[in-house]
Amino acid sequence: MKNKAIIIASLIIAVSLLGSSLILANGLKSSNKISSKEATINTGEKKLLKQEEAAKYLGIEVEDFRDLITSQVVQKENLTAFSTYRFIPYVIINNEFYFTKGNIDKWLDEGALYSEYNLK
Repeated sequence: MKNKAIIIASLIIAVSLLGSSLILANGLKSSNKISSKEATINTGEKKLLKQEEAAKYLGIEVEDFRDLITSQVVQKENLTAFSTYRFIPYVIINNEFYFTKGNIDKWLDEGALYSEYNLK
């Protein structure tokens, strides 16, 4: 009789532990889900800049910025490897170049604007 009580108590404890584990796991899963609206910090700033906006951010003329990008594209074509921030990183979407302020800042930190290109 005592053995049956121990077995039943052990089963109750095991089922309780299993049930509470499942409840905790489901609670953690749902608390980790973040909607895309919550994940986006609304600073009012766009993440991607067009060439005109990037030029303005750098404080240079749009034509100078376009010449710089064209020059960098040509230089990159002739290289097999280069430092990430030797050139301003960009993405092309629908034949339009886009930049981020963070990548422009990193490029500036590498000294590219003043050491490789003598822009006014």
